[in-house]
Amino acid sequence: MVGCCLALLGLVDMAAVDVAVALAQLLVVAGVYVAITEHGLYGIDRMVNRALVYATLTPLVALVFVGVTVGVGLVAGSGSAWATALATAAAAAVFLPLRARVQRLVDRRFAARRVAAVAAVRDFAARLHRGDADVTAIGDVLGRALGDPSLRVRFPRDGELREPATGVRFAGAQVAAVVHAPWLAHEPDLLRAVLDEAAPTLAMARLHAEVDHQLAQVRASRDRVVQAGQEERRRLERDLHDGAQQRLVALGISLRRLQPGLPPAAVSALDAAVAQVGDAITELRTIAAGVRPARLDDGLRAALDDLARTSPVPVDVRVPDTRLPTDVEDAAYFILCEAVTNAVKHAAPSRVVVAGAVAGSALRASVVDDGRGGAFPRADGGGLSGMADRARAFGGTVLVTSPAGAGTRVEVVLPCGS
Repeated sequence: MVGCCLALLGLVDMAAVDVAVALAQLLVVAGVYVAITEHGLYGIDRMVNRALVYATLTPLVALVFVGVTVGVGLVAGSGSAWATALATAAAAAVFLPLRARVQRLVDRRFAARRVAAVAAVRDFAARLHRGDADVTAIGDVLGRALGDPSLRVRFPRDGELREPATGVRFAGAQVAAVVHAPWLAHEPDLLRAVLDEAAPTLAMARLHAEVDHQLAQVRASRDRVVQAGQEERRRLERDLHDGAQQRLVALGISLRRLQPGLPPAAVSALDAAVAQVGDAITELRTIAAGVRPARLDDGLRAALDDLARTSPVPVDVRVPDTRLPTDVEDAAYFILCEAVTNAVKHAAPSRVVVAGAVAGSALRASVVDDGRGGAFPRADGGGLSGMADRARAFGGTVLVTSPAGAGTRVEVVLPCGS
């Protein structure tokens, strides 16, 4: 425009203006190219996509309309209202399926990245339903599909998320928030298409995360309860040993000091009283040992050796001296002690073997006897059920193998932590 004005005033030669106009036309073409290819400029790629779809649909629908009009007109006669009505109905019937097919063809050519990203999410969902994928990998899948390695999926509660993110809704509720690179905000069609496709999978991932969170809380609560129980047993053991037991010992000593100089009848009565005190001390020691044997302070192997020495049946202990967390040693001792007691009481074995080792982050132990076998957990509880319950409280397992006439094997697995 400036060149034209200068040419009219005679200040510039018109040939130079023609060159400037030609250059301007080239710049317009370059500007259109940049607008189409660069991210987020005016959404021209979307306009081109829609223009191609409807430019292709228009002649196809018109062809259907004209074809039906001519065909019906030949049968019903020209000018028939039926021709127009049927042609309109036919054009409407073919429009939606034709539009879907044409849109897919155009997308494959002009929105190949979006088509590939959506296909990757769809393939992951199919593998997930077949059981060939893990729902927790949805974040990695979205990152690869969108070309953003920094992409992260969050499942925030109300008001928890402090960083900018794109929300994902499913069935009317927000199920996730996707934190992604800023440049993806300039490709809203790509981002929204992929997140809409992933919405059902993200809803599943949210449920999975919530279940994991609840399980973690249950495990933490269980650990606190177990720890509190262990502490209470230790306190009770100390109270029995340092309190009531010592008092009974002192009482027996005091009674013995009264014997000299007493009549024979009184001495006999005093002997009986001292004997009862001794019986009470023995019973109290048995109760204290059932709560938690003091030898467990020296480790699982030491406590099992004491158990073997007092057993009426030979017990071979093959447990290493390795120290374990106190709560694990306590639980293992009571489970193995119960298994040995059950074998001695019910299986009539000639020998019992207690073995154990730490493999990885778990204690694996077993009690094997050569008794009559046939042991099974009772529905109303009992020793085997009690062992299983105690192991489950620590996240462990108990497996009992006891064929009739072939002995019993009790296998125990207890996690020892990291």
